[in-house]
Amino acid sequence: MNIIQVTHLSLTWPEAIAVWLLRLAGEKQHVIAAKFGINVGRISDVLTEKTHVGSK
Repeated sequence: MNIIQVTHLSLTWPEAIAVWLLRLAGEKQHVIAAKFGINVGRISDVLTEKTHVGSK
């Protein structure tokens, strides 16, 4: 598994786009969260468009 180094608690716009690309490629939310080293809730926030609206 490739790990993407993130040194902050929230995702940037390019990272949010990467989350969508990984999800569309079939990755599960907990796997995406592990790749970014953040809580799965932050991934859920992006995918439900609570944050980064329009990144889809």
